[in-house]
Amino acid sequence: MNKLFILGSCVSRDAFALEEGNVYHIVSYLARTSFAGTFHHQPVKDIDLSKIPSSFQQRMVENDLSKQTAHALTHNEFDWLIIDLIDERFNIFVSDNEEVFTLSPEFSNNCIFDKPGKVLTPNSDEFLERWKKGWDNFIDLAKKHQFLHKIILNKVFWTNQTSSGGQVVSDLYQSWIDENNRWLQELYSHIEKTGGIKILEYPQELFKADSDHKWGVQPYHYAKPLYLYLLNYLGRLKTYRKALEDNIVHTDYLPLFMDTLPIKRNHSAYQPLVFIGGNQSYTVSIKITLAGNKQAGEKDLLHTLKYEPEETEWYAGQKYTLSAVKDIGYFKYIATQAYTVYEREIRFCIPAGARAVFSIQEFYSKGKNIILEAEINKAGK
Repeated sequence: MNKLFILGSCVSRDAFALEEGNVYHIVSYLARTSFAGTFHHQPVKDIDLSKIPSSFQQRMVENDLSKQTAHALTHNEFDWLIIDLIDERFNIFVSDNEEVFTLSPEFSNNCIFDKPGKVLTPNSDEFLERWKKGWDNFIDLAKKHQFLHKIILNKVFWTNQTSSGGQVVSDLYQSWIDENNRWLQELYSHIEKTGGIKILEYPQELFKADSDHKWGVQPYHYAKPLYLYLLNYLGRLKTYRKALEDNIVHTDYLPLFMDTLPIKRNHSAYQPLVFIGGNQSYTVSIKITLAGNKQAGEKDLLHTLKYEPEETEWYAGQKYTLSAVKDIGYFKYIATQAYTVYEREIRFCIPAGARAVFSIQEFYSKGKNIILEAEINKAGK
């Protein structure tokens, strides 16, 4: 669980320069590229990169122009893919031939190009639409190559506070930071609608710029505690993967994809899912793909819920019914269908600090239903 692919910026990479992060191996690090262009698929031609002084900077620009990110993602083995959006602060260029590339400082200061087209700035409507299309292409790639569950969004924001108690910029330029944070929030909002990826959110007090950062003081060059929080999160993810072997689901580490979900059939051996609540209450969404044979009825399956500790109002507020059958407890029917593949969504609340034992059971079934896959997400607080 130690192989990492980083698609973003030093915000994600710098954690692994620390002694605490040296247990991880970065198989690839790609920066200075926007989702608006890197998954656009049309390479950019006839631009001389030889004047870029740093070999690293040249590789990053070349990757952005040649659209090799998708190839790198599908030809490297990694346990986690960490992405951040700090480099979405750069303008992009769209040529009349629909070439799209990032106007990073490395490119703009060293490369000359003579292409008719237009510059798009962050926060503009056209940039956002192109970014959304690029993001959606990225998600399609992740689903096709089965690494969606490995994606971690490193959800950071710019700050004007420094670790020494000062400011990155004077109050006169606070609007610059606020504008970039509004842009980031716009992008995050689209990502959160996508579902299926892990989102690392930080306590607000960790957003402090390092007064002595090796790359200089910037609103996104953070002090060490933020990077340690990222490393701690990765460590807990490793522990979480082991817990899943016992069907234990921690809400703090959702989403989760399962190739199947067990159904309790008569007296067969069976282990339910045990959801462990975190520091906040969450609504959990379980999207299930099922298939029923020709004999399946409309109420062949039900799902049950048991809270620990028991609080009757938790069931009543969510309209769960107490069964006369003691072994079932509180339940809701699942609307099953015959002779088709179909989807159902189940939602329920996990109060902070509580446990919820969840099961799917056959109940006087007329036919046979199977679960093909399940996606478990946090649907809200």
